[in-house]
Amino acid sequence: MLFRSLTVGLLTSCEQPTEAQPSPAPAIQPALEGFTDVSPSDIQSALRAAPGDVLLVNLWSTWCRPCMEEMPQLVSLASRHREGGLGAMFISMDISSSRADALRFMVEQHAPSPSYIRIGRDADFIPAMHDEWTGTLPATILYDRSRRPQHVWVGEVPLDELERAVQRMLSEGNER
Repeated sequence: MLFRSLTVGLLTSCEQPTEAQPSPAPAIQPALEGFTDVSPSDIQSALRAAPGDVLLVNLWSTWCRPCMEEMPQLVSLASRHREGGLGAMFISMDISSSRADALRFMVEQHAPSPSYIRIGRDADFIPAMHDEWTGTLPATILYDRSRRPQHVWVGEVPLDELERAVQRMLSEGNER
């Protein structure tokens, strides 16, 4: 069951574009302190340090339409379950020249702080994040309190399935 969702959504998921990225928009001022770099070498410590008994991690990019479309629902789900013990990490896979666009989007979405942007090479970050993930976006991983991945969705996550998984994992944590 753990990796059942890996292949779901591959047809609607994003592959990184091959053409040049658009020029970055001007930097914005609000919430600059809420955007944190995360590298392949420090992703595991960032996961361990993240708040919450259960951790929702979403990997996304501004060039990925499905990523942008599902973000409001993911932010809402994270907000609804925060008091119950759900932590959230939103990690932008944008290139550094798109940093301002990624930050602007996260501010517009009222995403929890800090939000993250990966630094370093995709080829190093992808296996550091999860050994079954190919880098296809969007991707969502749900971790238990020991920060072991319990569910992985590649492509847009079925929100009802994610909601059930979050509720089940949070209730299991409360029974301990």
